[in-house]
Amino acid sequence: MKHKYKYIETDAEFSNYLEELRAEDIKVIALDVEAEYNLHSYGEKLCLIQIYDGKIPVIIDALQVSANLMKELFETRTIMKIMFDSSSDQRLLFKQYQIRINAIIDLKPAVDILDYERKNLGALFTDKLNLEPIDKKAFQMYNWQTRPIDAEAINYSIMDVLYLFQLKEIMFSDLENVKKMEEFRDKNFALQSKPPNISDKPAIFRKLLFTSLTKEQQKRFTKIYWIRDKYAQLLDFPPFHLFSNGKIRKMTIKPNKIETLKTRENVDIEIMNKLREELLDVSKI
Repeated sequence: MKHKYKYIETDAEFSNYLEELRAEDIKVIALDVEAEYNLHSYGEKLCLIQIYDGKIPVIIDALQVSANLMKELFETRTIMKIMFDSSSDQRLLFKQYQIRINAIIDLKPAVDILDYERKNLGALFTDKLNLEPIDKKAFQMYNWQTRPIDAEAINYSIMDVLYLFQLKEIMFSDLENVKKMEEFRDKNFALQSKPPNISDKPAIFRKLLFTSLTKEQQKRFTKIYWIRDKYAQLLDFPPFHLFSNGKIRKMTIKPNKIETLKTRENVDIEIMNKLREELLDVSKI
């Protein structure tokens, strides 16, 4: 089913929409975002903001509008924001723009407290609201930086906010019935009570692929990892498009693998030679 929506791609349109929310005294919105997470280019980038204000879904092109207007939306405490599993969105906004998302009603803690059999958002829409299942897999690898955005992708993004009001009412009723509302409030507050941690080491450094190496090998692996990251940023590639973590391990253990290194993407020969030189220098350590 296709949904009507408002598309905002200029600061003037965004500013007018924020004024509309104030003029109409909107106190609660449903909110979600779509982003690039090192799948199609280097780094994490906010791409799209989806809002449902109870009347019509609104899509805001985060690649086109100003950060100060996004800050105004996300940080206002006069509008509550119904979200689902907001932790990664909070981290992204704080890492990219130093923006905090305030006044969140995150439904994920309610799911955990109520211990529903199925806990992901698509399943909750089906189980609690009798909606048709959403094929999320079709858009898990979608490039949200693409413009114009595919119509099916827009429709998919709208679905994540369109029914959050209804889902909240059902879940809050369930919480009241089991006398767990106070527990939910405490957990919801804890999720937004301090700035997100953006200094975590990459997950690879906690995995067996890394931890099973000797101390000296771990040092070499780490140096190679950050060399790859530097060149990925230079070329605007996802790091794994240069070479995988598995290849980093192979080059760590067998430095001769560096000589025959091939990347997934075509790389300028001069840059490729510099990359190999840096990797070979590390292999001598």
